[in-house]
Amino acid sequence: MAYIHDLVSRGIAPDFAGAWRVALGIGWRRWLEECVAHCADPDLLVGVLDVSAKSLVQYALDSVSALREAGLAAAMGKADAEAIGLIQLIASGAPMAEDFAEGRLRYRMARWHVGLVLWVDDPGQVDALDGAIPAARSAAAGRSTLVARASATSRWIWLSGTDVPDLHHVEKVLAMADGVRAAVGRPGCGLEGFRSSH
Repeated sequence: MAYIHDLVSRGIAPDFAGAWRVALGIGWRRWLEECVAHCADPDLLVGVLDVSAKSLVQYALDSVSALREAGLAAAMGKADAEAIGLIQLIASGAPMAEDFAEGRLRYRMARWHVGLVLWVDDPGQVDALDGAIPAARSAAAGRSTLVARASATSRWIWLSGTDVPDLHHVEKVLAMADGVRAAVGRPGCGLEGFRSSH
């Protein structure tokens, strides 16, 4: 899990199934040799190998699926925490190179930004909160978006582009999001604009 977590946090999605296939091939070959060496009855041997094959394949598929889901969930949580930590440094005015921030957040800084904070008062409305994000993205067509999970009930969002964003469509979409509250910052340019808008 540590290996998968490390890869996924770097944006690498390895072929888990391919690696398991190789391991299964080796294990299956060894099992065949053992079964043939210890079973003289051909009908019994076919039955044992049939059950073994189904069991082995199902176990491998279930294991890979569970391991991958656990690794992805852990890596996403860590990536969110790292992004929030970096954003908090930027917001607090810590000196930081623009290209470093861009690389870590995968978001261009050398443009116009507007920061939004979306939140819900009731944790039961988190689905509405998460549903408002794609709606806000689509309303801000042609703009890059950075979304950070600030807490269980709040999201920090930045919209950026080559010119000052017009939030008219975004405001209309957010006004229709049931129970979702929003605060919008003033537009700003570059790393300082990213900070001041938030």
